[in-house]
Amino acid sequence: MSLVGLGEIVNDINLNAAVDNGEYLEINGANIQFNRLEPGKYSRSTLLADNTLVDGTERTIGQGVPVAGNELSFVVSSRIITVASTSGNDTSAGTGMRSINISGLNSNGLFQNEVVVMNGQTPVNTSLSYTRTIDVVGITAGSSNTNEGIIYVSDNTDTFVSGVPQNRLYSIMDIGHSFAKVGLTSFSGGVNTNIIMDRIIVHTTATEAKPVVINIYKTLREFDETSNMELLSETFYLSTQFSGDFSLDRRITGVDDIRVTARLAGGGGTVSVSIKIFFIIQNN
Repeated sequence: MSLVGLGEIVNDINLNAAVDNGEYLEINGANIQFNRLEPGKYSRSTLLADNTLVDGTERTIGQGVPVAGNELSFVVSSRIITVASTSGNDTSAGTGMRSINISGLNSNGLFQNEVVVMNGQTPVNTSLSYTRTIDVVGITAGSSNTNEGIIYVSDNTDTFVSGVPQNRLYSIMDIGHSFAKVGLTSFSGGVNTNIIMDRIIVHTTATEAKPVVINIYKTLREFDETSNMELLSETFYLSTQFSGDFSLDRRITGVDDIRVTARLAGGGGTVSVSIKIFFIIQNN
């Protein structure tokens, strides 16, 4: 047998088998999405956040903040989460959002989720307690096919007025979006879970006369899981759109939080900002 023939056999048997096991595949979103990698080993997560009214004050990105004077924040301790809408149509038999799925972390830092049936401007509690909220996504809706009011997320110790929390704000679902887009996200899996901030895309109406500053913070929990100290991981000064590959940048672990803020660096008025961050997670 020729060496060429032997190489063909090696390629057909050994290397293809290795590819099937994910050993020689690039660890990217497409291969994870199509389940080409080792099942359960890799997953991905995406942070989506936008605000059409970014001014000169640095704020965590979220539409309409501050709300009743309150900025977006992480849950400070294990809490029963509460949701309400500014529209009475976002209810179990209404024309707007009827039910949503809330996902987050429990007191052990493990992922959990549940479905909550909306009741318009009347606050509705989760059954489970959360130390972090991650995603709030619409599940069912009436004839409008989306949420007709702003859906706010706080906790059961807060006071709501016409669907608006008065003391704390964990997430916001803007009218017609059907899922929350805020500059806060968290992970599960502990310090041995490795996370790559793979790619960042920023869309903005900022100009040279009105540049915007984007800051990305991560908590420093790799050495102390109780720490709330933040590291300013990245800063971008932008006057146009931006896209960057950060797969070789700072390490993130499964106990970290990510917070993304925006502010105008100069000029008056406001600009719009929409940001997407793609994460690849190695589950150990």
